[in-house]
Amino acid sequence: TTRSKESAEEASLKLSIDCHTDNLKLVHTSDVIILGVKPNQAEAVLKKVSKKMRPNQLLISICASLTTDQLFQWSGKK
Repeated sequence: TTRSKESAEEASLKLSIDCHTDNLKLVHTSDVIILGVKPNQAEAVLKKVSKKMRPNQLLISICASLTTDQLFQWSGKK
């Protein structure tokens, strides 16, 4: 996802992928979630989207210095 509709549209055109601005909607419809935010943003993002996460979704984090235990806790133990 991106913060603005314009950058989402640009990414969709350039990369030939779906790009959105709504994290909750995207998490709800995805099988794989790639967490690519700054480490200090990860907790807030995961706690917000964990409401829509399912136990069978794969969470991949490319955030530096975070432990799997932190990700597990912040994602609602999913």
